[in-house]
Amino acid sequence: MLATTGRSLIPRDRFAPACAAADIVVSDRRLPDWCQPRWLKLDAAALAHTGAVAIWLDARRVTTAADAAGDRPWQPH
Repeated sequence: MLATTGRSLIPRDRFAPACAAADIVVSDRRLPDWCQPRWLKLDAAALAHTGAVAIWLDARRVTTAADAAGDRPWQPH
């Protein structure tokens, strides 16, 4: 798992290999398209769409608040 916090720039030559080596990347900011973990990318853009996320590592299963709430047309996606 790779997680980022803060707004400091992380050089691509250091961050790209870390993204590729991680199963899961979680960030409070929007991550570039080239950041592609092996399983799951949860950045600001993804979390804005899904809301809270529960992850079961042993079953490789993810459940989101959006899944539980259903379609709500009044909320932005």
